[in-house]
Amino acid sequence: MKESVKKFIESVVRDQVTAVNIGRVVECRLNVEGNVGLHMGLWICLETIEKPECEGSDKLVRYFWAHTNDFDPMVYGWSACELYVVERDPQVVYDKTVAFLAGKLEHQDRVEIKLFPRVASGQKELAILTGDSDSGADAIHEMPDRNLP
Repeated sequence: MKESVKKFIESVVRDQVTAVNIGRVVECRLNVEGNVGLHMGLWICLETIEKPECEGSDKLVRYFWAHTNDFDPMVYGWSACELYVVERDPQVVYDKTVAFLAGKLEHQDRVEIKLFPRVASGQKELAILTGDSDSGADAIHEMPDRNLP
């Protein structure tokens, strides 16, 4: 993987995890498209869920849930996703997500991303963000039109 792709992905995933961690968004979907043999974009969804602290406990705790969208919950369930991470520590989610993307994007010279944030109901809608590894993370910008075809 080209160094510019690696640094770009690390920065984008860190921003995605941070936005969910601090509650800026309730969910953030990341779409990554490459330029070498990657015909379908990769999707990484990140959100938080509440689960019992331990089996049999009534105490709910916050977990980060990162996953790809390659599942059929009616057939295989969520754990059949290529990437499926449920962790309390956002750093673990970051590390596993970056490692997954590094493996998938190892032959890419350039990638483009789109970030689709979802806010809690009642909050102001956020714009879809887009950028590419050639321009770098500092050049990520709002898409001109939120209404995609």
